[in-house]
Amino acid sequence: MRVTRFATLKAGFTGARDLLKEADTQTPPQMIHAIRAEFEELLNELDVTLVVFVDDLDRCLPPTVIGTLEAMRLFLFMKRTAFIIAADDKMIKEAVRVHFPGTKVDDDIVISYFDKLIQVPLRVPPLGTNEVKAYLMMLFVENSDVPEPEKEKVRVAVNGRLAESWKGEAIDADFVQGLVANCPTSLKAELELADRLARQMITSPKVNGNPRLIKRFMNTLSIRRSLATVQGITVNDAMFAKLLLFERFASQTSFNSLSEMISSAPGGKSKELRELEADVREGKTIDEKRWPAGWFDDARLITDWLKLSPDLGGVDLRGALHVGRESAPIIAAENKLSKNAATLLSQLISLRTSAPPLTKTQLPAVTSDERAQIMTHLLDKASEETAWATPDILYGLTAVADADPAQAARLVVFLGEVPSPALRASLIPRLETSTWGKQIIAALAKRSDLPAPVASAVNAALGKGKK
Repeated sequence: MRVTRFATLKAGFTGARDLLKEADTQTPPQMIHAIRAEFEELLNELDVTLVVFVDDLDRCLPPTVIGTLEAMRLFLFMKRTAFIIAADDKMIKEAVRVHFPGTKVDDDIVISYFDKLIQVPLRVPPLGTNEVKAYLMMLFVENSDVPEPEKEKVRVAVNGRLAESWKGEAIDADFVQGLVANCPTSLKAELELADRLARQMITSPKVNGNPRLIKRFMNTLSIRRSLATVQGITVNDAMFAKLLLFERFASQTSFNSLSEMISSAPGGKSKELRELEADVREGKTIDEKRWPAGWFDDARLITDWLKLSPDLGGVDLRGALHVGRESAPIIAAENKLSKNAATLLSQLISLRTSAPPLTKTQLPAVTSDERAQIMTHLLDKASEETAWATPDILYGLTAVADADPAQAARLVVFLGEVPSPALRASLIPRLETSTWGKQIIAALAKRSDLPAPVASAVNAALGKGKK
């Protein structure tokens, strides 16, 4: 009995001592090794191979990219494991370059790090014309009202034709149309459009056959077509696509030049664009000096674009520009001032005294439409005034009103709507020197809320008129 009690007591003391003993500490390498050993043992027991797919790593910031790659290398490179990384290798190399300051993407240290980490690089080949045609056409088929069984039939047949493309088997609009029983007219037109768009999607350096960018392009095209339908704008789908191609692939300077060429042409029908398309189709050399600076930033791309069907020259494309106006402002022909009119507007805005004789002779020389535009700009600036005594803008307004009765009538309406608290007595003597100004004074006399000094000035001016 005593022996048993002693053994029990000894065991209790030993357990207590173990509880109070300081725990063993492990270094980070030991912990990593322990994790790897336990993980490998688990995979062996399960008799499985772990395959990890890592996608969109190239969309992360450089520190996240490097941290993820290092975690894979330190913790998870072991037997029965494989990592498949889907990413743009250029972006991964750029992250490595950022991690090693002072290096370039093509430096040995960057390439060496990448090659040691990625053991079997497999590069997805760029899409060819057949693949892009198939992709575009299937997008149109999927969005159509064709029954689902028909869509599946088209998909299988297109994939089969793609598998034989090395034999010279091409995918075109006729092939896909033949797969759809009673193919709708609208779908036929879209398939023809896809046939024409494919080459531009391949040759453009800004798309280069990238499916994601192609899908984005088609989404934009679909949205603009819907906007055009809602607003009653009738533009051929192929023309929409051709214009959107230029917007997407050309430089901003080139697109702005094209937009101005179309929107400033009478009726939106650009004679210059029609001549350009004709010259390119005939193989003539384009004199780039004839066109705005930056229009031919990429001569080859623009030349290929001009050859693309259909022709845009001579067609009213203002509607197409209207639904895509987030890319460039629309400058209508009637809103575009000539060089002389623009210079005159600048002079009128900067007047600080009565218009000089030269300005008075220049105003009748510009067209009535341009005088209307000049007055519009001046009235826009005048609307910023909060107190109407004798602001500087009044000099320019007076010069235009004196030269054009139609613009004088607009000024009468504008000043006739100025709130009474904003009027100052010093304005009245300026107004009574002109016929149109006297009309304003007569209208002001009918108000009952004029400030006392203004009312006195108005009554004095009317008294002079009765003498």
